[in-house]
Amino acid sequence: MFNSSYFFFLDPKESDKQELMKQTKMSSSQITIWFTNARVKMRKENKLLSTKKKKKQENDFNHFDELISFDDEIVSSKRFVIAYSSLNIQQILDLHHFVSLYPNQISISECVDDQTTHLIIGKEDKPLLCPLTKKLFQSIARHLYIITYRWISECLKQNNIIDEINYEIRGDIPFDEYHDGMKNSRLSKQVKLFENCQFFILCENCQDHMVRRIAFFQFRIIYKFFCF
Repeated sequence: MFNSSYFFFLDPKESDKQELMKQTKMSSSQITIWFTNARVKMRKENKLLSTKKKKKQENDFNHFDELISFDDEIVSSKRFVIAYSSLNIQQILDLHHFVSLYPNQISISECVDDQTTHLIIGKEDKPLLCPLTKKLFQSIARHLYIITYRWISECLKQNNIIDEINYEIRGDIPFDEYHDGMKNSRLSKQVKLFENCQFFILCENCQDHMVRRIAFFQFRIIYKFFCF
């Protein structure tokens, strides 16, 4: 009915009312009543919009809670077979205590084999950098999760099995850099190392050392394959 400029606060000045009286041939009281009704209508509309917005926010929060709950269910249903490397005595005791809290879900393996799912490793000189050990190479070759011991510590602190993804080792101490080789290995389970490859090793007077050195040689190649 009126120009949109009059609706900004729905509270026109007296000069604006006089202008409206001329344009509409309405009395001052009629114009006052019209704006009063318009303000009431706007409040109702704003209240309705506010209610809808609040309901949407509640639904979004509920959906977010459901997602968190779903993630927690995934973690709580996972099966862990944990090997460990470079842990001190106290850390090993903490690990065994942690496993004892979830006997139906977590077990410890003294070696890295086809049943192992995670390697817990200590001696972080820098965050998420670990030493090179035999079990580390074995875990990379098997595409396992390689996790800092701090994950165990945090699980005990929260009295829950938390997501391990933020505690995944990202590099090694000798190279002193984050190359994410361990993660690349875990995400490349379909990659078959040395498929359709043959190796020939020639040496002189070294047969006695051959078996021992080949094992290290294989692990070293596997490590470099995923890290570089």
